[in-house]
Amino acid sequence: MTRIRSLRKGSFTKLEVEKAIYEACERISNLFYSSIFKNDEGIIDIWDIELKINSIILEAIEKISFVDPAIAEVLSLETKRRYGFTKEILSSVMECLKDAFGSSIIIRDTSPRMIYLKHYLVGNKGFIQKEFKHAIYDVILGLIKSLINRD
Repeated sequence: MTRIRSLRKGSFTKLEVEKAIYEACERISNLFYSSIFKNDEGIIDIWDIELKINSIILEAIEKISFVDPAIAEVLSLETKRRYGFTKEILSSVMECLKDAFGSSIIIRDTSPRMIYLKHYLVGNKGFIQKEFKHAIYDVILGLIKSLINRD
């Protein structure tokens, strides 16, 4: 009976961790989506995005700390230590945009901290937002798996 409870608790913990990560990914995805699809042109202010992503990640880490403090602590330390973490997320979103729009999107990185987008064809925006979520989820989950396997 105790073994079954511990297995259930382990499954519950994993599910709660994944839920917190996925909720954070949805919020980050919505952040990108709203700045890109206001009209045919979008501007991504990288400083603003980085600050918002970091606060979203910290909220997710706080949720995770209630169910698995060890993963939360490692994730917290690694996201603070890893300089390019936000850039990995941004790169994944840019790749999704390039895949979705192909040649109908122009990305200008004229300013070091601003990205300007102009898109001509808008297909299924919901699909693009879903792809954002999955790309961001893959980046965050990849980080967690690499940290767990490293220890």
